Amino acid sequence: MMANMVNICKCNGEGGEELGTPSCTGKEDGNYCYPHHSNKIIQCSGGNMFVLTCQEGLEYNCPKDRCDYRDTPGNCRGHVMTQCRHEPNCAAAAE
Repeated sequence: MMANMVNICKCNGEGGEELGTPSCTGKEDGNYCYPHHSNKIIQCSGGNMFVLTCQEGLEYNCPKDRCDYRDTPGNCRGHVMTQCRHEPNCAAAAE
């Protein structure tokens, strides 16, 4: 069973910024992979940061726009705050 998250966007897999502490200051609105925490997503809106967390045992999968089983290809990984697509993927959020 996969858990859906509202207003989660597809990651494009490009760019990223190595961070000690994530911040949305100076960032474009959108979703970002949370560095070092594959079960979290950062939503930036107007410079404000909101953190969403997947259910226990799941990780955020950018291409699928949802939390998914651990170690699934496409899950957020690593030490960078990778930006996801800017506009919400409403079709995935409605599933």
